[in-house]
Amino acid sequence: MTGNLNFFSSIWDIPPSLVGLPDGLQTNAIKAGSVFLADGITLRHVLYVPNLAVNLISVSCLATDANCFVAFSNDICVLQDCTSKSPIRLGKMHRGVFVFQPLSTATMASVSESESYELWHRRMGIPPSPRNWFAKLFTALRSYGFLQSHADHTLFTYQKGDVFLSVLVYVDDLILAGNNSTACSSLNKYLNDCFKLKDLGPLKYFLGIEAARGPRGLFLSQRKYALDILSESGLSASKPAAFPMEQNHGLALAGGPLLFDPGPYRRLIGRLVYLTITRPDICYAVHVLSQFMQSLRSQHWDAALRVLRYLKAVPGQGLFLPVDSPLQIYAFCDSDWASCPLIRRSVTGYFVSLGNSPISWHTKKQPTISRSSAKAEYRSMAVTTCELTWLKSFLLSLGVHHDRPMRLSCDNQAALHIA
Repeated sequence: MTGNLNFFSSIWDIPPSLVGLPDGLQTNAIKAGSVFLADGITLRHVLYVPNLAVNLISVSCLATDANCFVAFSNDICVLQDCTSKSPIRLGKMHRGVFVFQPLSTATMASVSESESYELWHRRMGIPPSPRNWFAKLFTALRSYGFLQSHADHTLFTYQKGDVFLSVLVYVDDLILAGNNSTACSSLNKYLNDCFKLKDLGPLKYFLGIEAARGPRGLFLSQRKYALDILSESGLSASKPAAFPMEQNHGLALAGGPLLFDPGPYRRLIGRLVYLTITRPDICYAVHVLSQFMQSLRSQHWDAALRVLRYLKAVPGQGLFLPVDSPLQIYAFCDSDWASCPLIRRSVTGYFVSLGNSPISWHTKKQPTISRSSAKAEYRSMAVTTCELTWLKSFLLSLGVHHDRPMRLSCDNQAALHIA
């Protein structure tokens, strides 16, 4: 129950009901409703008690509606998420009730009847907790014999004789890979002894990316993620588009009034950026659309919806990584000279494959203005070379020694002569 009407997302009248307070007094609750906490958590039956200075939450309602464990130890109450096993809130006993404050608060302030505390804090966890968790995981992996990759600090590798293991970390999600099933099982058991793990079995779905393994290779896609975007945008039944963006679109010169609420557009572009992990075909379109976050007009919104209609045609399109692909790096780069009509900057684009497996692609405006197409192409080659150097170092971390020259293709003869 709470005494603040602003917390309620929906509210209705109820007959005056007598409720007891922790200090032994009684008062009446005159309304009830739903309260939105954070991260999609909603308490379904919260009582409104006028002039109540604190916010009281039922343990059973909180555990049910928030999907969390509630643990009590002496004068401390800890809320722990059932899925991630991470702490959500920390409360201390005061006058018979647990008072919750943000986990970032190091000390417990005194509570008086005139003080009112927020019902929930939107920033979950202690600010340095991800760093502390990573340090603890780093120590455990180092003790086992893993080495941290210099090319990617979230990659850890283990080499002993013919056994090779690798661990890729994203916050508290891990991908374990290796060439020896017994060694993988031993590593899994070791990590489970150090931490409380939830083994999801062979890799099938990871952070919105679907992985399907077959005798010919590995197929990666974001089909469910793309369908969710279409469903939330209301375009599941729309007519598909053949191309993600029109040629000579002229979006940078679009006129008309600014749209009132750019929030939906920004969220959509953010989701499309993540979709480019397995969809290089929309990389350029998303690059163009992401330039109008601060000055959104109807033409930009229509262009973003066209990308969605393009995804509607083949939502399950992705990347196929064949098992028999040769270990030879190929790179292709290009530039669109002075493509921006406002600041005349050129655009760099490149695509890199390991044999027949696409592994890297990028589209970005160049930081400086090129006075000729040859200079723009040369800058594009320089950016691609930096990516190739990093990829070679990354492959070395995985035990792949790429000794052959990497092939970089460019269609500008003047830039080739400069290089």
